Amino acid sequence: MEGMTKADVDKLDKGLAVRSGRALRPRDAATLILLDRQGKDVLVLMGRRHARHAFMPGKFVFPGGRTDPADSRIAVGAPLRGEEEKKLVAGPGRASAARARAIAVSAIRETYEEAGLL
Repeated sequence: MEGMTKADVDKLDKGLAVRSGRALRPRDAATLILLDRQGKDVLVLMGRRHARHAFMPGKFVFPGGRTDPADSRIAVGAPLRGEEEKKLVAGPGRASAARARAIAVSAIRETYEEAGLL
């Protein structure tokens, strides 16, 4: 299976910056990696991108995507555990419990939208 090299990603980044004429600002996004260890073999949930997608056409990917503003308003059954919340807010930027929760919700929402699993 082929993947993108660092040079490929750098080339895309440069092209996007040149077209927009300004620096790109990263957006929050999340990916969920689901493993099924019930049988002899470990199964991994992945989807395949459509061949007509501009970015990574035909590639196998984990479910996930951009965090939407609505993800911060979705009701959840329980708060994140302390350790998970710390990992999600680590690093530079607007770190908060609400932001961590929105990122976690986006991983679950995207998995439902892309794979029908909740």
